[in-house]
Amino acid sequence: MIKQLFSSFNRPTIEVPKCSPRQTIVFLKTHKTGGTTLARLIELYGYKHSLTFVRKIGQRGSIHFGNRNFEYKSYKMFLPPPNVTKGDYSNYKYNIFALHVRYNRSVLNTFMKKDPVHITIIREPSAQLESSFMFFHLVKYVNSTPEGIPPFEAFVSNPTKYRKAASSIIGYNDQIFDLGLSRKSFRNETIINKTIARLDQDMDLVLINEFYDESLVLLSKLLCWSLEDVLYLPRNMRPTSKKNAMSEEIREKARKRNHADTLLYNHFLKRLHERIVDYGPSFEADLWRFRNMTSKLWRKCVDGQVTGKKRMKYTIRNSSKECQYHTEAPQQMNKRIRKMMLNGTIPLNGRIPLNGTIPLNGTIVNKKKMRRRRRRRRKTIKI
Repeated sequence: MIKQLFSSFNRPTIEVPKCSPRQTIVFLKTHKTGGTTLARLIELYGYKHSLTFVRKIGQRGSIHFGNRNFEYKSYKMFLPPPNVTKGDYSNYKYNIFALHVRYNRSVLNTFMKKDPVHITIIREPSAQLESSFMFFHLVKYVNSTPEGIPPFEAFVSNPTKYRKAASSIIGYNDQIFDLGLSRKSFRNETIINKTIARLDQDMDLVLINEFYDESLVLLSKLLCWSLEDVLYLPRNMRPTSKKNAMSEEIREKARKRNHADTLLYNHFLKRLHERIVDYGPSFEADLWRFRNMTSKLWRKCVDGQVTGKKRMKYTIRNSSKECQYHTEAPQQMNKRIRKMMLNGTIPLNGRIPLNGTIPLNGTIVNKKKMRRRRRRRRKTIKI
């Protein structure tokens, strides 16, 4: 196998696929599946190429839309694209959507530019459930466990004993719910299978967390991006000390609880392996090359990792822009994207005053008026 890999690199010419990079992408983020890492590399590509992003008008709270169901007029919540007048909704068309929301293809396509690529990512159901259980603090509802049994293990072994945790909207078939299945259908296998079949038609690619590198090599070919465009450093990772070790018995109980997610995962895991076969004989060589590039990125940019309150953080090795983009907190890239989106925003009257600026909430603020207000506040405080 190794000889085959190296022989492929020694060929005098490599056929380059004749295609154009796809730059309109709907990435439907599912909860606790590794989506932050994928969103980061898509956002970095979009930022480098000055593409337009869906972002909320205001910036209070999360940038995501959570479990919201979009409607055909949901674009009223969005920042207008650069050089589009605020309120001119017919021209609210975007390149990149990489956020949490419940999936509805027809609605999402109304505010995307022409011919979007639809992708998502899913994760092995027991691992996803454990991650949701810890991240969303369901552990606080499991406070009387048998001696020596971790809360997560106690919960999946007997969910009905812990009613508050069991009745939570989090941690119960999260993935297929994010992708459009209603909660009332979680036990209806016919509707579950119909939903999976529809997703198989809708999605251009469903990435699998446990095969992250393989999924990204497939994604690079789908989007006609270079392997460099999909390089990544893992984001939003928990320290090992905060993860629950699971026996196969506990994993099986978790899968049984989240049966709809398990059917979803098994279907698209099989589909991923089929896509790898369809990729052709160069897949293993491309995967090896991609992993080598990722290792080089790590050695170039990462000096180490430190444990934050919830997640691991990188300490940067050098201050190049490439390393900064790959190691900084996700909020920093969001600030850059908002600034880029707002630079060309046109207010309703079509004019931006020379002495005014457009802050992050999209409204015009007069600098002179702001200074006068600050002086009044200072005087009030002194009195």
